[in-house]
Amino acid sequence: METVRLDYVIQNIQPLVMSNRYASQTDHYIRGQSVLGALAENYLSMENTSAEDKTFQDLFLKGEAIFSDLFFSCPDNKKKKEYDKNEQNNKNKEEKIYRKYIPAPLFINQLKKSKKYVNLAGQSNGEEGEEYQIEKGNTPRKLKTKFVYITEDNVVDVAEPVIDIVYHHSKKQISANGKREFYMH
Repeated sequence: METVRLDYVIQNIQPLVMSNRYASQTDHYIRGQSVLGALAENYLSMENTSAEDKTFQDLFLKGEAIFSDLFFSCPDNKKKKEYDKNEQNNKNKEEKIYRKYIPAPLFINQLKKSKKYVNLAGQSNGEEGEEYQIEKGNTPRKLKTKFVYITEDNVVDVAEPVIDIVYHHSKKQISANGKREFYMH
């Protein structure tokens, strides 16, 4: 069986509600399970399709298709300019080239005081300067909800999606302990 990989970019046209396992948190990416569910729902909404179809079974139930998580990305204008310059007969000038960010690995941290990014797995040559000295209280902090893109020059670009927390409050929602409940997404 031949393996085919599809790379694609989606752009949300309105805010997404990305629930997490915990009520007070949200995901900063789209889970592969959500992609599978959305595509399965779309497939079943077409005429003459059902959950008993072989295609539906193969794609969504038997695990023959893998739906991976979708992470933050943004257009890479520098690479786009280089691409346009090198492609004289580029037929599709509107094509965008995207930076594919990944969840920040545990070894990339940001220093508390100087805000510099450090690779904790790399070897220090001692020539980094005072702004990198951990001994003076400049402790490394994990980039918990952030995403990184490492350029060809080994420069770390850190970004994260814009997240809004919306609190729903209603006087009618009283919990068992008699207090008002707040809900977030």
